[in-house]
This record gives sequence, C-alpha cells and structure tokens, in this order.
Amino acid sequence: MIMYVDPRGTCCKGRGFRSAVSKQLGKVEADDVVEAAKYLIDKGYVDREKVAVWGWSYGGFLAGKVIEKNSGVINTGVSVAPVTDWKFYDSIYTERYMKTPLMNPKGYETSAVTDMAGFKNSEFLLIHGTGDDNVHFQNSLALIWKLTASHVHSYQVQFYPDSDHSMNAGNAFSELFELLHRFLDRRFGIGGGVDGTNKSRRDGMDKKIVEQKHGVVDGLNWDLYDQE
Repeated sequence: MIMYVDPRGTCCKGRGFRSAVSKQLGKVEADDVVEAAKYLIDKGYVDREKVAVWGWSYGGFLAGKVIEKNSGVINTGVSVAPVTDWKFYDSIYTERYMKTPLMNPKGYETSAVTDMAGFKNSEFLLIHGTGDDNVHFQNSLALIWKLTASHVHSYQVQFYPDSDHSMNAGNAFSELFELLHRFLDRRFGIGGGVDGTNKSRRDGMDKKIVEQKHGVVDGLNWDLYDQE
C-alpha cells in the first residue's frame, strides 16, 4: 500500500492549515505523517512492522524529520536529495517560510535534521547527486557528518556522480528506483530475504509472481525503472 499524505502546510484547506508551518518547517508535517501511519496501522490495513516513509527534495527532508522524531511508528526511511539544514537552501524560498536566520534562529535550529536518536533506531537510505544545483550536495554531507559523530550505523548512502536534482546523469534515475526497491525488499522481505550475495530473493523470482505479490494490475507499468 502506498499512501500520499498532504500534511499541514499544503494548499487548498485554508490559511490556517497552510500557515501552520511558518517558522518551523518539518515539525507539524512530520507529526501529520506519523499520525497518518498510525491511522493505517489502527485500521489493520498494514503490518505495523513494515511501514516506511520516503521522499525526494522537500519530501526527502520530511522523511528525515519523520525518522528524527523517533516515534516508534515509522522506523524505515528513504531520503532522496534532501534539505537537511535550511541555512543551505536558497533564500527566496526558505525565507518565505522561515524568515531570516537572524530573525528566527531557533526555528532554523529545530528545522534542521539534527537529532540522531531516531536514526539509531531506524534503517535509513540517503541518496543524492553530486551535481545537484538545487538542493546542494552539502546537505547530505552535513547529515552524514552528524550520523558519523553520533555513531549511527544503520544507514546506507548512495551518491550518483554528476547527477543534478532530477538524477538524470547516466542511468542514475533508473538505478535509484532499483535501489529503492531492493532496500525495501531487504528491509521488509517483500521479495524474500537476503542471501549471501546481498541480493533479495526477488532477483530470482518470476516477474509475474513478483507483480502478484505487489498487487499489480495487468496493463499498468509496475516499475519506473523498466521504462525506456
């Protein structure tokens, strides 16, 4: 099951809903994502041991903030090209929501991904292109510095040389989704366990069987990375 969540801060539900993130990006949105996951679990729609969050760009930032919350609800995360500290992002966007660092120093401090306790209790995949001129590569390096300083070992990193924010250098885009699937397969056993070659048993499965396990409807594209 894939659930798209429009947390507070998104449009079309009134000014109060949209402006709740003012001066505190990542706080209430992460709360809302965790509550959405709790809803699915409480309804019995998903296995509480197999809940993950992933996102790209701002979504990657939010995935990091969800893991940082250390909620015990979501303990698997994937962040692609994430902002990890709003001091690193362009001012025309950031200051619209956060004001300046001088005007809102506490907000910048708490909005950055800084608390590593949640990462120690989670499995985390971090992906970034070294040529990203939107969310600069520095964001991921800063997070890795914090993970290293805090002795966090349950994370994986993948960099794609020369890829920009859209991960379009070489085969980076298709390989990214291949990596994402493999990471979740190993974490949740969707396609089987991990053997001595560090490959999911999904590699040796008939694609039709895998599609059935994922609930895929005939005629629909299953994997983005299968497309030309």
